[in-house]
Amino acid sequence: MQILPNSCHFENIIDLKNTITKYFDFYKLSYERTDFNDNYLTPVKDTFEVILGRNNEKILIPAERYFPFLYRGQQFDYEPCLPTLYRGAPNEFEIFVEKLRLTEFLSLIDSHPVVDSVFKKQNFKIDYIGLAQHYGLKTNYIDLTNDIDIALFFAMCKYNKEKDTYEPIMTEGKQKAVMYISVPIFNMTIDNNFVFEDKICIIGLQPFSRPGNQKGFAYNFDISKEFKAFKYTFSYTQKESKEYFEKFDNGNALWSKDILADKAKQLFEKTDFSVDIFNKAWKLFPINKISKSKARKELVERNVSISTHNNQLTWTKSEKDVIAQKWNEEQIESFIYETRRKFWREKEGDKAGKKYNYRTLEMLEELEFLRLVGNRSGIEEYIKQNQNKKGQRLYKPNNIKKDTGWKKIPGRYEAVNAEIFLEKKDLIINTAHNNGS
Repeated sequence: MQILPNSCHFENIIDLKNTITKYFDFYKLSYERTDFNDNYLTPVKDTFEVILGRNNEKILIPAERYFPFLYRGQQFDYEPCLPTLYRGAPNEFEIFVEKLRLTEFLSLIDSHPVVDSVFKKQNFKIDYIGLAQHYGLKTNYIDLTNDIDIALFFAMCKYNKEKDTYEPIMTEGKQKAVMYISVPIFNMTIDNNFVFEDKICIIGLQPFSRPGNQKGFAYNFDISKEFKAFKYTFSYTQKESKEYFEKFDNGNALWSKDILADKAKQLFEKTDFSVDIFNKAWKLFPINKISKSKARKELVERNVSISTHNNQLTWTKSEKDVIAQKWNEEQIESFIYETRRKFWREKEGDKAGKKYNYRTLEMLEELEFLRLVGNRSGIEEYIKQNQNKKGQRLYKPNNIKKDTGWKKIPGRYEAVNAEIFLEKKDLIINTAHNNGS
């Protein structure tokens, strides 16, 4: 079955997008293949659907009907494609220093007013590592998006580290960039039904704007130790780079500046950490076959200090006040509009049974698997070649008496469109409580 074309080079962006669209269309189920149904079933742009994950955490996934492909655009071709944490072949102590920075960043996020008073209260999932990745820290995540145009932006625009902004490519003539396409369902195994929580992480809508704006997903490199994706190269021009730069508001629509970005900058080169942060990092990310005391001594010899003083980054009272006020007065309404749910009912014979307010990750992955099976390229020819002279299939599932490992997907009724369901009272930050914390 041809899921995507083999690795190749595209002479222009149009050919790349048209080819991917053709293969994307293979995943549509039969009732989705008319223009009317395709438009009718398409979710509202730039919204996020609540999907229940493990422990009923509410994951805010970029709203789409299907997720056959996830994209990653790169200005240059690096082989192999590695997450920032493992680039340059760092040793275990260099990696642990990055884990110290990550641990302090996670502690900072945890005390943010929107995280503490809204996301935790509503049981919305916070992808701490995903946030760290989007704000420039080195992590084991490889960034992905389900929007090919966003991936093209990052492939055709360069990052200016000093200004912390993106810029168009101003070089004359044709340039060459890289596009990776990951197929999430290829990461499913018999003992792992949650591709979208383990190997493919849904970052989506978070308490901070960047991941949602980028329709963020990530490949969890620590679990697989291999980035499974199709790789393509393509040519583009200075004009196309500028067009994509302007398409996303000169990069501001994807790389927004906020107070968290300023805090993250302070962590990039930090080498002095509190004992509390060290202990938390060691509990989360211990170095194998090395004692805690020996690791601490080795860090000191590498000019990384572990201090008894509490020198970790925090939010000041005035910063918390500004964050809470901005959320209450400016951000709640857009959050309510963007956040939606799609209810469904069990199928009991020909009738609809119990109603559920949210779809689940398992349901999402079942649909993706059905779409993969529905991609009939090569399947019909296989069936034709495996028929006997009487036209009957040699392979008869009814004759199998042992467990095949296949799972029956139950029938259900789903709402066609997701609905807004949150109210302002659900999301308001009590500033009096915030000031007292």
